[in-house]
Amino acid sequence: MEEECPAQPCVLAVIERAELRAAIVECLSAYGSVQFAGSLDEALQSLAHLPVSVVLCDRETPGLDWRHALSRLAAAPYRACVILLAPVVGQQLWEEATACGGYDVLPSSASDALLRTVQAAYSHWRCQRALDAEQRPNKDAEQRPNKPATK
Repeated sequence: MEEECPAQPCVLAVIERAELRAAIVECLSAYGSVQFAGSLDEALQSLAHLPVSVVLCDRETPGLDWRHALSRLAAAPYRACVILLAPVVGQQLWEEATACGGYDVLPSSASDALLRTVQAAYSHWRCQRALDAEQRPNKDAEQRPNKPATK
């Protein structure tokens, strides 16, 4: 049985800073659910069992190598769109982040841009899931033995 995409995004935010967590809740609470993780390990544990469509990753999280984190988060089950949040954003950072599997890079303080980007990432994620489902062979048909018709 194919798993349905949730009607609203499930966002996982790898963020330790309380003020940024509060800003994200304020920005996204009406749009979808937001879960928080304080470390990469905690985020990967959540990604193993939650149908997360978008991951927000704060570049300023202590002890976090953001390049490694983006690669691991983007490769996790459900293949969430990973958005890096950084105090200063430029073309070079965007190129590095997308090369590591990131979906986009945003300033940590841009709430309007954050909502628009999460909406776009969620739409992209839903389309990708639908394409993946179309390309997957029908497992039920493979598992059913061929039986001759009986009268």
